[in-house]
Amino acid sequence: MKFHNQEDIKLFLVEAGRLDLVPKVNDQYRPSDDLVEIIIKRRKKRIPSLKNFKKSTATAKQWRKKRFIMMRGIKDFHHSTKGKRMHRAIGRFLSTRDFRSGMFARESNNIGEICEVLKALTSIKTQALIGFDYYRPISEQVDYELFIDEAFPALNRVEKSLVTGKNITDNDLDFLIRLVDEKVIIDEISQDKKLDYNYLENFWNYWGSFGDKDEYGFYLDLLNDTKSINETTALIKSLAIKSGKSEIEVEKIWNKIKASLIRQGVKKDDPSFFARLVGGLKKTLGLSSN
Repeated sequence: MKFHNQEDIKLFLVEAGRLDLVPKVNDQYRPSDDLVEIIIKRRKKRIPSLKNFKKSTATAKQWRKKRFIMMRGIKDFHHSTKGKRMHRAIGRFLSTRDFRSGMFARESNNIGEICEVLKALTSIKTQALIGFDYYRPISEQVDYELFIDEAFPALNRVEKSLVTGKNITDNDLDFLIRLVDEKVIIDEISQDKKLDYNYLENFWNYWGSFGDKDEYGFYLDLLNDTKSINETTALIKSLAIKSGKSEIEVEKIWNKIKASLIRQGVKKDDPSFFARLVGGLKKTLGLSSN
């Protein structure tokens, strides 16, 4: 068993019932195999029951929509992964495809890049399993195992979709986005769209402050919005010219109306969302007869 720091070793000893050894902990200290075995045996029955309890305390709807707020293990995964190549390959894949339909089917003429994505997905699973080598308090261990329970089936489905050319569902795409470093995704969009990184990062963070991050689809919507900035900019520019206002003024109104719709509970993937947004903007600018 490995430890991230001395504090984890101390927590381990407390859990093992060996408070007498806590003062002896230093950077070189390593618990004996006997103590590790004690922890493993104690957790063998407790962790499955705690996982079941955690899921059973929420309704099926809550677990489906709020699993990320319960599944803190995903954060532990982010902190432990250092696979820059893995993040870059998946980030490039996510930033250069059009996911506005909510689904994606593999391009038959781009096998080379898809192979890189497949290798990156394998790397994610490897990194996730390496996380089991490290000690974490039992509550965090439960969260980590719940994360693994969600991650592996989702990654397996994405792999199968890429191999067979079948569609990847919006839920699996959303989960994949959550596993990749946001800065890498923004950087890849910046390169693909030839837009300033800081501008995109500000946009990502701004729109990321609206809505519920713990619901499936949140990050897929955010990714699609960020990638479509060019189209939005062109629309705002056109309406600014027609209304006689500056682009900055029109953009502020656009953002205000969009944020209001989100607060009202209108989903971004709702077919009426864009129409209501543009309609509201035109009405505010005096360009609509309604």
